[in-house]
Amino acid sequence: MLLLSSLLISLAARLELSELTGLGLRQGLFVFTPFLIARSLAMTLSSIRSRLTWRERLFLAWMAPRGVVAASVTWMLTLQMKSAGYAQAEQIVPLTFLVIVATVVI
Repeated sequence: MLLLSSLLISLAARLELSELTGLGLRQGLFVFTPFLIARSLAMTLSSIRSRLTWRERLFLAWMAPRGVVAASVTWMLTLQMKSAGYAQAEQIVPLTFLVIVATVVI
């Protein structure tokens, strides 16, 4: 757990504050997509035949952040996309960290 936390902190340390503030409204709305659509849909589908109450399903849909995996994969993907010439590849990392922060805060 300590190693995973250290990895997340070291990846976040490479992120500049200007990269987060440079995002627009469209990207800001994207941050909430995993919460409102993806997690809710995944939890609903995965618990169809379970005996969970609706409150337990709601709790599970909003919990279980997996930020370390997302952050490390995002860094690798961004590096490959930059080398391939994608102009907006730099926006992926700030968006991913905003999703991670929102997951923890919410």
